[in-house]
Amino acid sequence: MAAQKSGRGGPTAPDIEAAKSYRFPEEAFHYDADTAILYALGVGVSTQNENGLNYLYEGSDDFMVLPSFAVIPAQKSLVGLITANLGGIQMDPTRLLHGEQYIEILKPLPTSGKFVSKARIADIVDKGSGAVIVLEVDTFDAAGQRCIFNQFVIFIVGSGGFGGKRSSDAMRPTAAVPSRAPDKTVRQQTSVDQAALYRLSGDKNPIHINPQIAGLAGFSRPILHGLCSLGFAVRHVMDAYCDGDSRKCKAIKVRFAKPVLPGETLQTDMWREGNRIVFQTKVVENGNIVLSGGYIDAAISDALVATPSAASSSVRSCCTPHSQP
Repeated sequence: MAAQKSGRGGPTAPDIEAAKSYRFPEEAFHYDADTAILYALGVGVSTQNENGLNYLYEGSDDFMVLPSFAVIPAQKSLVGLITANLGGIQMDPTRLLHGEQYIEILKPLPTSGKFVSKARIADIVDKGSGAVIVLEVDTFDAAGQRCIFNQFVIFIVGSGGFGGKRSSDAMRPTAAVPSRAPDKTVRQQTSVDQAALYRLSGDKNPIHINPQIAGLAGFSRPILHGLCSLGFAVRHVMDAYCDGDSRKCKAIKVRFAKPVLPGETLQTDMWREGNRIVFQTKVVENGNIVLSGGYIDAAISDALVATPSAASSSVRSCCTPHSQP
């Protein structure tokens, strides 16, 4: 089925079935302890954190990989979107926005390994001002076992208005914030060099390092990666509810609401709903909610979690990187 003109005389409607059938090239990803440690530093882990050495020292008896690292093997597939058959949608990398992310960890992440990721287009949605691409990536280990599932929700500015459907059953839903006050809250200041460090984990988009490019995109200076902010929030939740044991994390969902500037302070508010921790993250300096609709599903032990109280819901500060001003 070829792409068709919109019934309203608007942009050409994409051939969604052609996009779904497009075969992305498989992406190999090899990593070792140094890769995992560099990622941990990129999302604000410090030797001053209570469990910091478990992520920063390969000789630790409990050395492990942060759960949000599970997005790294899959992110190469985003590059494939630029050349992919999107059913007639024109891909302009400068108009691409990362809208939402879902991560499901099917097996505990090893501290080193060899993975292969296979991507596919799950759906295309018309949001009027843009098109939403739902990209799903399955990641397999060296034994061929599926160990990670990622869903990237990508918004392409200016590619909507073709008369398509406005929602998709394929998209993993976000979570509503409970009406009560947060059960737990953690604050942590990012480093002015946070984006410069995080980009070494694979996302080299110049908007995060080059002031001129950031200016062309309408920002006063380079912005922090949304997935970096997510890494901070995931750590806050795991420390608050799982005693810093990342192996207890099963799934993560978030919507990227607004950008963060390196050096700003992130505040993660958390609400426990059974084995699901609902969270949202804001910038303390301006009050902007930057991560919304978030949740983490985890194996939570009640022995490690105090009953919410005035004390437990008070704001706790997390150790920050020694390099920040």
